Amino acid sequence: MKKILTCLNKLTTNRSTGIPIFLLVMYGMFFFSVCFGGAFQPFFNLTSQALFIELPLWLLNEFAAPDWLQCIIVHGIGRGIKVTVTFIPILTCMFLFLSFLENSGYIARAALVMNNFMNYLGLPGKSFIPMIIGFGCNVPAVVSTRILQKRSERILTIMMLPFISCGSKLAIYAIFAAVFFPSSGQNIVFLLYLIGIMVAIFTGLILRPSRLKKKKFEISLSLPVYRLPSFTIMYKNTLTQVKSFLFKAGSIIIPLCVVVGVLDHVKTSTASDDTVLAMIGKKITPVFAPMGIKQDNWPAVVGLMTGVIAKEVIIGTLTTLYEHEQKDNSQIKPTQDIISDVSMFFSIKQAAQSIPDKLTELKNSFLHPFAMFSANKVVDSKVMGTMFLRFSSTTAAFSYLLFVLLYCPCLSVVVLIMRELGLRWALFSIIWTTGLAYIIAVAFYQAFTVGSILEAILWIAGLIVIFTGFTYLFKTAVYKKGFLDKERLIPVKVS
Repeated sequence: MKKILTCLNKLTTNRSTGIPIFLLVMYGMFFFSVCFGGAFQPFFNLTSQALFIELPLWLLNEFAAPDWLQCIIVHGIGRGIKVTVTFIPILTCMFLFLSFLENSGYIARAALVMNNFMNYLGLPGKSFIPMIIGFGCNVPAVVSTRILQKRSERILTIMMLPFISCGSKLAIYAIFAAVFFPSSGQNIVFLLYLIGIMVAIFTGLILRPSRLKKKKFEISLSLPVYRLPSFTIMYKNTLTQVKSFLFKAGSIIIPLCVVVGVLDHVKTSTASDDTVLAMIGKKITPVFAPMGIKQDNWPAVVGLMTGVIAKEVIIGTLTTLYEHEQKDNSQIKPTQDIISDVSMFFSIKQAAQSIPDKLTELKNSFLHPFAMFSANKVVDSKVMGTMFLRFSSTTAAFSYLLFVLLYCPCLSVVVLIMRELGLRWALFSIIWTTGLAYIIAVAFYQAFTVGSILEAILWIAGLIVIFTGFTYLFKTAVYKKGFLDKERLIPVKVS
């Protein structure tokens, strides 16, 4: 056993084998989260549908409640709780996997392997630890940069963190992959993770001070011995992180779903069929037309707007708006007229049956991880059908995912950056991430869409010129003041 651990230690800390092993471990993390967690997701989805949407809707109809009350309770609070609860299985698996890596002793070795590479960016190897934490959530990742003593190191690391895909983004990727890429979803999700890492590296190369380019850091991390993690510790860590995420996400998702639901039912005027939300979305949509979002897909733009608050809200917003769109275009009787106690019990029975069915399908998921992750079990099939029709192509859907991957950090992350580094860097993070997101999403869509080659070239060339000019002006203005190069310790407030 000792020889096996010694051999494993050499492989995971070796320069040539350590990085490929790390990539395989990251692939294994999202594979385990989506496949094993996906087996339980239909249960949470169908159960929450019955308890928080169908049951309140049936009760409100029994008491002849007004439409505005149904809108708030069902389409607002109920929909928000359902969306929040649906995250539980995937996020639990991801946090459990991260806890396993941390308690087994692998995380420290990953930082050691990445030391030379992080030196190339002007950062010590231990700056890689916040990035690993960022796979769970960027908020604790930003806080964990306090292990870095120098201001320049902290700034570079924090500016790279928003491009690391967190758990909320994984939930969005999984649903879009199930709808648009059912046979190659695992590759699409892994590609998005890699793109985020590459853009983070690019950000580090662009923003690093010139004097740090050749600076070498000696890593001072102590390597713990490999050990089999305690299940009790893993369970407690996972439970704490999932509860924290759900309370944080729910406190944002539920009120926003209420607001979105109300705005999507309030008409702009008696003579118009447009709601307030539709009017706002339609006015902004042309800005996103170059990345493939058509005028009738304004809910996708509204999703990006609410996603600024928290990325997990995007799915809640899209579900609410696409469901409303589907009802408006349907010729059947409204949902509230056909919901009964029988249908609720059937939904719960179907939810219970989904677990053994999906676990049986796990053996096939090793070759096609998303084959078992069908869209009609994650979110309502009619809603997903509306989503599929609104995006003109898979290219447009992937461009949208690129924008979600790269654009403005969540509001809580922005506030934390402002507290840690100041208002100037918080604003820069918003501009930098959103600008890169728009440029990359538009460039991808224009390059891979059949149309005018000249138009695509002009779009891409124009975006490159704008980006280059912005980068030059920023580096000139900031570095002349020596704002990034100040080597001073940042005071850490202990609460």
